Amino acid sequence: MHAEDSKRQLMGLFLGEIQERTRDLERNLLAIEPTTNAAARLELLKALLRTTHSLKGAAGLMEVRPIETACHWMEELFSSALRDGRRLDRRQIGMLLETIDALAEYGRVLDRGEKDSCDAPEERLHRLAESIRTNVDVAFKSRKDGSTGHPPALRAGDDAGPSPPGYNVADATTQRRVVRSTDLDGSVQVAAEKLDSLLFRSGELLISRSLGRTRVDQTASLQELTKSLRRQASNAFGNRPPVLPRTQLPNLRQKDEILVDLENGLRKLKQDLADDSRILERAAASLADGLHRARMQPFAQACRGLARIVRDMSADQGKLAELAVEGGGIEIDRSILGGLQDSLRHLVRNAVDHGLETPEDRAARNKPAAGRIVIAAVLRGDQLQVRVEDDGGGIDVVSLREHAPDKDGPGAQDEEELLRRVFLPGVSTSPTVTRLSGRGMGLDIVKNAVEKLRGTVQVAHTPGKGTAFTLTLPLTVTTIRALLIVAGDQIFALDPISSKKLLRVSREELRSVSGRAFIPYDGRTIPVLDLAGWLGMSTRKRMPSAGSIVVIVIGTAGREAALLVDEVAGEQELLIRVLGPRLEKLRIFSGGAILPDGQIALVLNAAALLENATGRNLGRDLPPFEQAERPQARKRILIVDDSPTVRALEKIMLEAAGYQVSTASDGSEAWDVLQTEGADAVIADVDMPRMDGFMFAQAIRQSQHFSNLPIILVTAREEPQDKTRGLEVGANAYLLKSTSDQRQLLELIRQVL
Repeated sequence: MHAEDSKRQLMGLFLGEIQERTRDLERNLLAIEPTTNAAARLELLKALLRTTHSLKGAAGLMEVRPIETACHWMEELFSSALRDGRRLDRRQIGMLLETIDALAEYGRVLDRGEKDSCDAPEERLHRLAESIRTNVDVAFKSRKDGSTGHPPALRAGDDAGPSPPGYNVADATTQRRVVRSTDLDGSVQVAAEKLDSLLFRSGELLISRSLGRTRVDQTASLQELTKSLRRQASNAFGNRPPVLPRTQLPNLRQKDEILVDLENGLRKLKQDLADDSRILERAAASLADGLHRARMQPFAQACRGLARIVRDMSADQGKLAELAVEGGGIEIDRSILGGLQDSLRHLVRNAVDHGLETPEDRAARNKPAAGRIVIAAVLRGDQLQVRVEDDGGGIDVVSLREHAPDKDGPGAQDEEELLRRVFLPGVSTSPTVTRLSGRGMGLDIVKNAVEKLRGTVQVAHTPGKGTAFTLTLPLTVTTIRALLIVAGDQIFALDPISSKKLLRVSREELRSVSGRAFIPYDGRTIPVLDLAGWLGMSTRKRMPSAGSIVVIVIGTAGREAALLVDEVAGEQELLIRVLGPRLEKLRIFSGGAILPDGQIALVLNAAALLENATGRNLGRDLPPFEQAERPQARKRILIVDDSPTVRALEKIMLEAAGYQVSTASDGSEAWDVLQTEGADAVIADVDMPRMDGFMFAQAIRQSQHFSNLPIILVTAREEPQDKTRGLEVGANAYLLKSTSDQRQLLELIRQVL
């Protein structure tokens, strides 16, 4: 390996170590601050000393002097506290935490290769190191033995120094049985034993590949036997000159033997292939399970940094607060952790800012001066339940009623309904807007993030005693055992954790109130959401005058709705894919999946459906069951895109908006569709095989019959010359995928029509 390559590799390891060590330092500093047990405090000080010494040694080896110097003075401060048996005070801990932030920032700048941007972080590190050195000098001067000396400053090139008691310098370079791969921000640590397991499973697949080659040889032997029989048949009927002399042609007995060999060979091949299939299936399932386990991360990682948020915010607001995490060892898919981390930050900020009171207010309520926030994770079947609870004053329902939209509308006096409104954008009980609160966006962000993970969030409170947010999530969002349902001409997927019961309801059981349907369930009535009707899919079979209909009960106890569908097509394991930036604002869908037959199933967001079925002023009203079919004379839109996913999703969106839709995979196919079916408008991608969007638009404009047909080009090409070319070839509009959404596209279609 070249020296430069080696240096780059070492620098990569060092940059990873910076992030890891600073996280450890922050965690232990936050833990030592409230610790009153002397033995526990001593162990935390030793851990801080070891971590700082290790990082200093690594920085010295890599000749990163700003980090080395800052770590040196941090190490001296920890050593001084350890020798004298002193506690680090709140001011010192704050200064050390700021230094840790500066170390991490300097590492990120180095990681990005922005050498010109290092001056500001380096100056910050230097200033903080000087502040720590001053604290160390003061500590030395105040020692009981009267010594006035102070520790020597670290000079460039100095050795890392003697090891403090209780740890070894080798800690800096010891290779742990952990492999860095990807984390919540892009890299994770995967336990080596998990990777070993994956390697073993991949070996099983290699064995299956070898078996496949053996089966190829068996097939070739059987093919030779078949050729022998064909030669005999050809010679017997005189269709061609014999391959062998007549005297050497197989007799009838030889032919029977060949047939027996062929039959036995086919039987053995069939059995071997069945055995191979089972081996391959086990190996593939085992590998999939191993990969899934490799993706698993402890829940505690989603809580990383929350203790620091609680400390800084409470200090800023003159409050006292402590954070406890329960169930941190529960392992869940990193895709869930990644989406959960931001939600927990919002909820913790909300708890400190809105929930916890000042020490004076808490004393007046006979509460401890320090407020308490608990984040507890538990597994319930195949779900993860996370509860974020504080012991503050609860939610100000009166203020919420005043600030919530439609405060005088239906349900305004219903406290449960009011509490759900805290998740609406723009709703806040804070009287002023600060850098921390008052804009009413935090809980709306939480709700949307949880729903993207196919989960739900609920809130409960006890006035004067506290508030609790409960997040219920699947253990993974990459694969689900989905319930496939059919509504109209489209197949959809529904997460089984979202569905409570499958029912067949007779026409006589339906009740209609103000044009909305209800059915009896569990001793009460619940609303019915006609899925196809709500999506505007006119091909939906209308409700029969007799017989039964299929409904799926969704929701939580006390807040359920029945989803009316045409049929349930069974359950299936699906790999979920994100919808992409153009379609991610379609809140009723949380993803999509390609079925084995090539169809695309959109994954329904049960929370959004429930909201529209049960909510008051939370969404559009349900369409009445008595409504007539839409007239068939609707505008026809031709969608042209080489992506089957985009075609399917745009088709569903436009059909829901009341349009008829045809599709084509490129301009050449679209031209044929135009000749046979016609269209009132065309939505075409630009980059397509055979005939791209530019050529297709030009062909339309040059034709006699379609020259006035509205054309919308939707593309990822953002260069001005591409937009100019699109308009030059005759497009009515040029829409960028990166900036457009469903509403914008629909509005554009209305304009061109």
